[in-house]
Amino acid sequence: MAGFITGGAAAIFGNATGGFRGAIIASFINGLLLCVLPALTLPLFADLCAKGVTFADPDFTIPSLILNFVLGLFN
Repeated sequence: MAGFITGGAAAIFGNATGGFRGAIIASFINGLLLCVLPALTLPLFADLCAKGVTFADPDFTIPSLILNFVLGLFN
């Protein structure tokens, strides 16, 4: 479901700025982010005792990774 909703939104914005080519590229990048970013956040959520839990949307995983990096500087 997340791939359909966020991929559709990415395609709409990509189409508005780059036409058909922009829609394809934006959807492809969104799909990559939906696959890669949750894999990077698995160790973060495991530390919070939420093993096997992922939140796939890039608007959640990117701030999680940034916050984890910033808080890691203070350890």
